This record gives sequence, structure tokens and C-alpha cells, in this order.
Amino acid sequence: SNLLPYCAIDLHGATEPLIISALNGAAIDLCKQSGCWNTWEDIVLESGVGEYDISPPSGNSRLWLIRTALFNGREFKPMPADQQAAITPAMFDQQGTPTCYWFSGVSTMQVLPKPSDTDAGRIIKVRAVWIPTINATTLDSDLMERYMDAIIAGANARLMRIPGQAWSNPQLSSYYENQNKQLVGAARIDQMGDMTIGNLAVKPRKFGTIR
Repeated sequence: SNLLPYCAIDLHGATEPLIISALNGAAIDLCKQSGCWNTWEDIVLESGVGEYDISPPSGNSRLWLIRTALFNGREFKPMPADQQAAITPAMFDQQGTPTCYWFSGVSTMQVLPKPSDTDAGRIIKVRAVWIPTINATTLDSDLMERYMDAIIAGANARLMRIPGQAWSNPQLSSYYENQNKQLVGAARIDQMGDMTIGNLAVKPRKFGTIR
């Protein structure tokens, strides 16, 4: 699939890199606002290990947030930022059944206390929301195919509102912006019903090249 020609029809004079950047920006906004690109992952606890990496669905993805975390059949809540500031080095050495988590890196989950021997092998089920990286030139195939209309509308709205260009068109920009809002809203409803992009083994597709 190739999104570039769908935008180029209404953007005469816009360069390919500019359109690709707008498409990627629209895809990022879509994922942030709707949470439609998300994956479930089982984090298997190990005795004495406090840090666990969340696996990205592709090399062009970045963790946006954890929508849900479940442990022992119950919600596993993140530690508030003000409590994180009060953590002492000694607390990192404590072992027991984990009661909370936070992120110590871009996609690294830190649990506290560290799991004990009796907790080893237990599973934290994590539902992670992802967004494309800022310089991505490819998108997850399912994301692009399911939400291509929202991404295209968002890109057109972004570029057409730029003043003083051959493709500037404030009126048409408003039309595409409204269309994008409706489609992003529909994507948000999809994810509320769990009709979401899963962790599928699919090849990312380029914005500007048919693959």
C-alpha cells in the first residue's frame, strides 16, 4: 500500500519528504489520541529482577503509555511521580510481591519490590500503546490499512493550512481537519471495544514506496 499519491493529488508542488513528514505526524496524532496501535504482552517475573523491557512491535515505534497492567487478576497500578522521588536505594534491594511499577527508561518497566522466589514465574499482563517514531518512513501494515483515511486527512489538513504555498487551501484544510477528527473519534471507539491493532508479525510498509 502507498499513501503518498493520495495526498499528492491535492498538494501540487509539495515535496515528497514534506508529505511523508506530514503523514507520519498525522499517524502519531492518531495513535496518541485514539490508542489504536496497542499490544498485549506477558511480562514473566524473575526472582530478584526489578526491570523488564516492553517489546516494541517494530523498530519504528515508541512507547506512548501503558493503558492496562494486570497482576494476579487485578489492576497493577503505576507509582505516582511524587512517590518515585521518595524512593531510597535500600528500597531497590527489597524483595517481595510487586505492588507497583514505573518506567525507568523509554520502554523499561521497573517493579517494586523486586519479585521473590515465590513470585518468580508469575505474569504481569501489559497493554502498551505505541506511536511511530518522529522520523519513521514506514508504518505497521495493519495500522496503515485500517486507518489510512484518518492519516491521509490529517496530513492534508496539516499541509494545506501552511500559508503562502502553491498547495495552501485553508477552506479545504478545515474540511480535512473535520474529517480527521471524525475518523480519529471512530478509531478511539474501536479501541474501547478492543478492536485494536495487535502484535502481529507483519512487514512495515513505506509511506512513499509500494511494497
